[in-house]
Amino acid sequence: MRDVPAGLHEQYEALVEELLEMGAFRRGTVTERYRKCGRPRCACARKAHPGHGPQTMLTYKERGMTRTVNLPSAAAVEMVRGQVEEHEHFLDWTKRWRTLQETISGERLKETVTSSKDHPTESSDDARKKKLRRASRRKSRGKSKRS
Repeated sequence: MRDVPAGLHEQYEALVEELLEMGAFRRGTVTERYRKCGRPRCACARKAHPGHGPQTMLTYKERGMTRTVNLPSAAAVEMVRGQVEEHEHFLDWTKRWRTLQETISGERLKETVTSSKDHPTESSDDARKKKLRRASRRKSRGKSKRS
């Protein structure tokens, strides 16, 4: 583990442990659909009839395309719903992880600034002057190739 400030060590450990305990997850939405089969003599052809179903489907995006998977059994539906919920948990976890990492980075920056005050290096003004001196030197244009 890298240099985690002492006050944030417990939070860091808890988030790592939570990630290790996380189950399988997937992106997507579980929906129920009713559809009409298209046969003119079927009951679903009547206006008041909702259609055949419900069919439970998983819909998700992959490479810019919407994909839909039929979930044929109740067991499959429950498993996929659990995986989608776990994905929501993962998204929440990533927000908390990002916040912690930004806090750690801020603490490291404070430590660096504090230690640089103790050991001063070349000031930024001096560095800017050096850069301007280098930039102002003229270079020869060279000889023309035309005769």
